[in-house]
Amino acid sequence: MTRMQDWLLQVNNPETKFVPGQPLQVPSDNESNLQPATGMAPSHTPIPLSTPPTIPVPRPTAVFLSAEVLELVKSEAYVRMIRIIFDETFFPANEAILNTMAEKAFDEAIAQSSNEDLKKWKMRPEGQHEIRRLKGILTRIRNEFKDLALTSVINAYLLDLAIDKRGSARVALRIERIHSLLANDSFLHGFMMLIGNDGQPRPFGIPFGSNAIINMLEIILSEKQYHRFVFYDGSERWKNRLMNLISFISTTFKWALGRYSTGRLLAAEFVTAENAAFYQAVSRQMYQLSPLGMIYLDGLLIDLRDAFRT
Repeated sequence: MTRMQDWLLQVNNPETKFVPGQPLQVPSDNESNLQPATGMAPSHTPIPLSTPPTIPVPRPTAVFLSAEVLELVKSEAYVRMIRIIFDETFFPANEAILNTMAEKAFDEAIAQSSNEDLKKWKMRPEGQHEIRRLKGILTRIRNEFKDLALTSVINAYLLDLAIDKRGSARVALRIERIHSLLANDSFLHGFMMLIGNDGQPRPFGIPFGSNAIINMLEIILSEKQYHRFVFYDGSERWKNRLMNLISFISTTFKWALGRYSTGRLLAAEFVTAENAAFYQAVSRQMYQLSPLGMIYLDGLLIDLRDAFRT
């Protein structure tokens, strides 16, 4: 069986004593500074002095954390970091906020373990490296979701090339459709067949109910198993987390559409002030819908939960 490596922590021993320094050398009798009588006062013999106490060298006390304990707390911190991202934001305003999110995830994981030595380990270089790793989870998630949007955007919004045409005509319809989708954010919304007041099914406009967003949610929540970070505590906050995710998915699709806005795929950064602003705007819009719009959105969220929570 492979033997797990233990992490060794060093802490100061409170019983460490001061170590006195060596005294100065005292001149011997034949090296005395006394002078023979010459009518002048003889010089005084120096008084031996001791050096000031030196700073004690700590005598470390070993505190051991097994590799198993460390792996458990790292795994828990990883889960909690993703939950915090879904709870709070995919676009923290600055590095300090992201660092706070990572610290919070780590502290919650340590608190759950009830091992006081983990607090000391957190302050060591190994612990600070773990904080940096937790911060990197946001980049990984953003890259994963935006890449999914980019690979699905053509089929999701029917942006096929007119391969039977030549020159600019081949991409003309694609460009026209993208401009139309982006002009009024119609790429966000969709229609669903609902029962009207007359008892007959008919299409209703559903905010944030586009097929592209719903299909992406299926991939993320069900296939990628991110439902674990949305529907995990039995509270009503799952709605806020799901709305936060929809806001981010909406941002990835806007970015992906923009990359095809000239007909062919363009290079473009994702983490920009423009995309962060759009993400915030979508989040605000969700909470500012009309009463009827809120009813439709709430019904959509419940349907999504029931469909993709496992």
